[in-house]
Amino acid sequence: MGWQLDGHHLGLNFTVVGDSVEVNPAFIGAQPNEVPTGPYAGWRILGEEEDKALALVGSLTKGQRASAILGDTVPDEILPGQSGAMR
Repeated sequence: MGWQLDGHHLGLNFTVVGDSVEVNPAFIGAQPNEVPTGPYAGWRILGEEEDKALALVGSLTKGQRASAILGDTVPDEILPGQSGAMR
């Protein structure tokens, strides 16, 4: 049994097996990821998590990266306006 909870920057998938509940896969995002102006300019929302994710991808071998990265463009429904190549 399972259920899914979705929001603008949230995607949680719950799976129940016996007495165990797992939340996986899960997505939590922020836009913008860094506050551009104002008294909190420079704050990076989820910055620590972003740094860990980039370090993980950077540690993969060429073959692992080919399996892990599904494409080099962002789907139109993810970014408003014209989509482009991901960084």
